[in-house]
Amino acid sequence: GHPGQGLRGDRADGVALDRVEERLRQAVDLLEEFGAVSMRAQTQEDLGRWLVSQERYSDAKPELASAESTYSRIGAAGWLATLQSWTRENLPV
Repeated sequence: GHPGQGLRGDRADGVALDRVEERLRQAVDLLEEFGAVSMRAQTQEDLGRWLVSQERYSDAKPELASAESTYSRIGAAGWLATLQSWTRENLPV
C-alpha cells in the first residue's frame, strides 16, 4: 500500500491534516533531488490521492499525471495499471 492511504480523519499518522500536503510536497522535492524516480512518483501518487480525498481535483491531476508518466517511462506496469484504474474510479472527468 501507499503511505497516503492512511490519511483519513483530522490526523494522518500523527500529522495534522494542514501539514500533510506540505510534507508530501517536501518529500517529492527531496526524492527528486536524490534521484529516486520511482519513490518520487509513488509520493506524487500519494499526494494526488490525498488531494482527491480533499476534493481538490484540479490540484490532484498534475500530480497523478506526473506519477502516471513516470510509471510508464520506467516500465512499472503494475503501478501504472493500479493508478489508472484508481483514477478512472475516483477522479471526475
